[in-house]
Parts: sequence; structure tokens; C-alpha cells
Amino acid sequence: MSEDREVIEPYDRDGEPTMAHLAPVMVALVRAGNEVVWRNENFGFRPAPHGWTAELAEPIDFDLIEARFELPDSVILDRENDKIWDEGNQAVVLGGEAARRAREEYERHTR
Repeated sequence: MSEDREVIEPYDRDGEPTMAHLAPVMVALVRAGNEVVWRNENFGFRPAPHGWTAELAEPIDFDLIEARFELPDSVILDRENDKIWDEGNQAVVLGGEAARRAREEYERHTR
């Protein structure tokens, strides 16, 4: 465990939404200048068919996340696809173009 990075637990406390443990990551990204596409009480996360999804307007600052947080093994930083995937809690954060592509794909399937 690192003393200079905030530890993100692999799960939420009782009574919290499934993705609440990722709230500090979302807050840090927004404070650094990114913007949540879907503002809500769940830190930008919305229910999706296979878990929870949050979208950011700009690419994810992975360097910031790695410098600021100690993440559990269940949280995967996928720089190539501009996403953070929490496989243990079925939660995903999509940045910039990845978020735009996901919205377009969703719209194609819901027409």
C-alpha cells in the first residue's frame, strides 16, 4: 500500500450503490478539467444492461489516476480503449471518443 496514493477498495460499503467506491476517481477527473456527460446523484454512472456506465466528455487522464490512486486488481485501466473497467462490480467509465462511440452504438440499437 502506498502512503501517497488514496486506496480504492474493490467494493462499496453497505448501503452504497455498486459503483460508489469509484466516486473519488470520478471526482478527481472532474476536478482536473474533465466533465461528466450524465450528471446525476450516482457520480455520472447510469444503469446499463450489464452493470453501470459513466461517460466523460474528454479522454481519461490515466496518468492522474495512476499517480493519485491505488486501485484494486478488479479495476482495469484500459488506455487503448479509453476506459476504466471494474470487472468485480460491472462498472465502466468511458472517456471522450469511447463514450461518443458507445452512445452512437446505443442509439443504433434503440431506433
